[in-house]
Amino acid sequence: MNTLSIRTKVVTAITGSLALMALLLIQQQRRAYRESIDLISHQSLTAAQSGFAELTRQEVDKMRAVFEAVVQNPKVLELYSHERRLELYEYTKPLFESLDRSYGITNFNYIDASENRILVMAAPKDPKLIHTKAVRFDVQRAAVTKDWASGLALGNQGFALRVAHPVWDSGHLSGGKLLGYLELGKEVGSFAQTLKVQSGNEIGFLLLKRRLTPEAWAASRTIHHLPNNWADRPDTVLGANTSRDESLFAYAGDITQLADHGVCLDVFNRGENSYARTAFPIKDGEGARAGAVFVLSDVTASTRQLERAMRNTLVITLSLIVALSIGLSLLLQRLVFQRLHGIVRVATRVVGGDYASPIAVRNRDEIGQFESLFEQFRQVFVNLLSEVERHGQLSGRSSLPIEASRGESQSE
Repeated sequence: MNTLSIRTKVVTAITGSLALMALLLIQQQRRAYRESIDLISHQSLTAAQSGFAELTRQEVDKMRAVFEAVVQNPKVLELYSHERRLELYEYTKPLFESLDRSYGITNFNYIDASENRILVMAAPKDPKLIHTKAVRFDVQRAAVTKDWASGLALGNQGFALRVAHPVWDSGHLSGGKLLGYLELGKEVGSFAQTLKVQSGNEIGFLLLKRRLTPEAWAASRTIHHLPNNWADRPDTVLGANTSRDESLFAYAGDITQLADHGVCLDVFNRGENSYARTAFPIKDGEGARAGAVFVLSDVTASTRQLERAMRNTLVITLSLIVALSIGLSLLLQRLVFQRLHGIVRVATRVVGGDYASPIAVRNRDEIGQFESLFEQFRQVFVNLLSEVERHGQLSGRSSLPIEASRGESQSE
């Protein structure tokens, strides 16, 4: 049998209900926290994607402008048409060095109409680059379309943005005799720092190892006075990035499976800071996935603010639970249990023979109706007992003569 008092049951039910409400509120805040972090991550991802696309477009526009300026130079066209490569190199060298310093253009290649290299400005004496096939996607596409071709390619030092277009002896973008193709290109490692300046987020380029060679990668890292990080990851290698702590970009997943629109990967802690990690894939000019851009957003401030809000909510809720439990307990004691105890005391006295203790009706509420009803019952009970007692007394007086007459007849 359940021996708990009604008061205990009521207070327990109220406390339990308030505690459940507190848990639901905390769950709601946790959900709001996750949604807030997801929103921050999504905004960072979207900004990085649009920023990367805009930087690519701007650099392509710059290289197109350089191309048009070069092919409009009659001297360049003359040397180009006669394939006088050494003279072409000496004549173009100051321009190439200026473009490298000002715009980071490191690829400046003259290619003939049969798609064979005439001159590679970055390595003019390399026999492997003289009169060999230019198996570049941009050159091959420009040869087919006879129009602009541009896109990203994964090279020894990371991603490079390349632009190619046919060169005509007229110096215009079309018309005349086809001399060949001019290819311009630059490394996009600088995009990482630019994106960081724009967004404040840490940026890193993760590249597929199978598109690279360990020897060429080690050589490029040596040139840039960077440690060789080829062995840090099994399938990928971290290229240009904006953080001194390269472990921030550690990722065990398959970057070729990232959605084209990007994905919010996780939120992790590093020391006292919290980071939201997002990534979107990079496709080369042929449409194949060759790497990914990782974006690390510092969400420490948001995390601390939300955690502080959850702690405050928990403290306030627990305080309300205690205060409401005490208040409701006192209210129930005053309005219900104290008055019920009064009824019980009067009932006990009536049972013990004290019929003169009335029940005071304090209010017209439910307990007051019960007090009134019980008071009426007490009065009926008292009246009934009084009537019984009165009849008993009358019966006792009438029986005396009868008993006496019986005694007299027996004595005779």
